[in-house]
Amino acid sequence: MGKRKVRWLYGMAAGIFSLIAGFLMLLSVFLHCETNIYTFEMEKTIEPHTPVLYCGLALIGILLVVLLCALLQFFMKEEKQAERMRRAIFRGCGAVLFAVGLCWILFNDCVPTLDQMDSYKEAERIAGFRDEPYDTDYLSSFPRNRGIVLLMAGVLRLFGDSYFPFRLINLFAVLVIYGCVCKTTLRMYRNPVVSAAVSVLFLLCYPLLCYASFLYGTLLAIAFESLGFYAVLALCQTNRKRYAIIAACAFPLGILMHQSAVIAWIAAVIYLLLKTERRTIVRNLCLGVSSLVLLFAAEWAVNHVYCGITGADIHGSSVPASCTVYMGLTSTQGDSGPGSQDGSYTDIFAENQNDEEAANRDALHRISVVLQEYVAGERKLTFFLEKIEYQWLDPTFGARKIIKMNDVDEGDPPNSGAFVAFYNSPLRSTVFKLSVGVMLAMYIGAFGSGILTMKRAGSCPAAILPQIYVIGGFLFQLFWESLSRYCLGYYIWLLPGTVWAIYTIGQSVKAALPGKTAVAKS
Repeated sequence: MGKRKVRWLYGMAAGIFSLIAGFLMLLSVFLHCETNIYTFEMEKTIEPHTPVLYCGLALIGILLVVLLCALLQFFMKEEKQAERMRRAIFRGCGAVLFAVGLCWILFNDCVPTLDQMDSYKEAERIAGFRDEPYDTDYLSSFPRNRGIVLLMAGVLRLFGDSYFPFRLINLFAVLVIYGCVCKTTLRMYRNPVVSAAVSVLFLLCYPLLCYASFLYGTLLAIAFESLGFYAVLALCQTNRKRYAIIAACAFPLGILMHQSAVIAWIAAVIYLLLKTERRTIVRNLCLGVSSLVLLFAAEWAVNHVYCGITGADIHGSSVPASCTVYMGLTSTQGDSGPGSQDGSYTDIFAENQNDEEAANRDALHRISVVLQEYVAGERKLTFFLEKIEYQWLDPTFGARKIIKMNDVDEGDPPNSGAFVAFYNSPLRSTVFKLSVGVMLAMYIGAFGSGILTMKRAGSCPAAILPQIYVIGGFLFQLFWESLSRYCLGYYIWLLPGTVWAIYTIGQSVKAALPGKTAVAKS
């Protein structure tokens, strides 16, 4: 592909990303998504807020990032010293993340609920800790959860019937995400100041630590796709085969943990196609094909292992994705806003006698009718605007909703006094309000990074990879079930570009001041 054409495609992708980030920035100036933590359903609502207050918080946050970068640059004048300091900051912040995360999973005594509990109970049955029939109906309807169930079962067999070991694995997944984001930032921008600043600011991403206690594949999926991103960039820059092997394995494992990781795989494939030259065409094509083959092989193995253990029908019908898409386009009754869970996707499956092919045909027909209604104006397009607000304006990305008090009336053990005090603490509201300001600052920085990427496509070409990922996630979530949790991975990958944009603009302003003639490398 010609360099001119590639630069044009880069610019177009950065432009689309800028529009998305700019739109989210404007929304978050006026609104945020609130969770009612004192009801069982934990309904979410969109709340207007004072723009001056939150714009002020965002501005303070941006100025603090500028100050952080200035301090880091002051102490990183020499190249060798800069690298030693970057590594020290990277390791130190990683140690803080681990320590805080370990305290959290030891402190949090919530029991899992809903899909978490369904998956965990099936893992207990497989591991021999629950003497009752397997719940093959649940995992036949939703076979995408079989991978995480088998992983849980293996952990239970090794370490005993406890939530803690899997939560510890989730904590290590947070450290993998942290490591990959920081190291990928260094490869994208080749600037130790920006990478070190990302290490420090990653400590503000506390929703990831909250999700460490979430017994599901959310964090593991983000960890594997982050590892895949790092490997793809490292492969393109070094041409070392080991990175191709890592990338080919990471994306399929991420998809096994949660199907949303397929967006990351598609983003990586698109990036590899944009980077393809004569000498790399075979390598890039082989990487894309091999990861797809490994995915099919892994899914085949997981299905056969699960069915072999439980006796489930390997050819049993499952709820097709089209049913979830229909729900994502029509639901107005869910607790998490438009497009959220209202049971309609399983209703379609049941109405078609649990026949996967028949349910898929029915759902596709319904989707075509619904889309025609949107085009004709019979359905309001504001549905999608509200859906975006529920998905992208919760600064905790669902972390508040997953931290629940145990339901003693349903047989759950009572929470500790310390946890009850934390749950009712006014500090939680204060942190949430500060997080709204952080979210606005993130979207402002992301918008700036998109504009800078358009202007400097040749200097930082790797920056386009996470931007393609966010574009794909944003568009996909318009059609899929509405949960802000699904947007957490996309949000985390806004951080490198945000810091780079703030640093670069700060350097430009510094150079424009009287007596300043040099601009640091960005």
